[in-house]
Amino acid sequence: MSNGQDAIMTYGALAETGHYTMDDLRTFNADGGWVDQSPIEGQLGFEITAGSLRQGPSQSAGLAWALRQQGSHKRVYCLFSDGELQEGNVWEGAMFAGHQKQDNLCYIVDNNDMQASGHARDVMSVEPVPGRFEAFGFKTRRISGTGVQELLDTFEEARATVGAPFVMVCDTRLWDGINCLQKALPTRSGHFSRAL
Repeated sequence: MSNGQDAIMTYGALAETGHYTMDDLRTFNADGGWVDQSPIEGQLGFEITAGSLRQGPSQSAGLAWALRQQGSHKRVYCLFSDGELQEGNVWEGAMFAGHQKQDNLCYIVDNNDMQASGHARDVMSVEPVPGRFEAFGFKTRRISGTGVQELLDTFEEARATVGAPFVMVCDTRLWDGINCLQKALPTRSGHFSRAL
């Protein structure tokens, strides 16, 4: 997970498997608590430091390469956001993964058009995301990112891909699927206002 601030999702999943308790989760980001907002290296369920954005894609490419060198058939999955695609480190990792034909690596891009300073398309457009990764030798698939069956099918396609790393570009939107919040739209400045 490159975008460490989204770790609450992983904590929830790890709680479902018994690694964290509900009492643990209630201490999320609290002073003196151990359930950090951006997990530190070695924290239960996290293998790398995920606090600084844009490091995950390169780190995951290195992990996938190391696993292959060890003869392992394990796979590496890395979730990151479209705002991170504005960083050169991401593309260095992608270039390496494509060159090494790392078919044990899957990138998952949360293509939500949001970042701290506004819409990604206004700050620095990263589109066409699939085409950029294809240029580095990735197999790509663009999906909505909210349909469970579509996600499962795409993960299966990633596992079946041979000779190339895989990237799924998930076109998500803030509050997608929560009808009562759909009317709150971000403005160009990144602030939120009620739609009329």
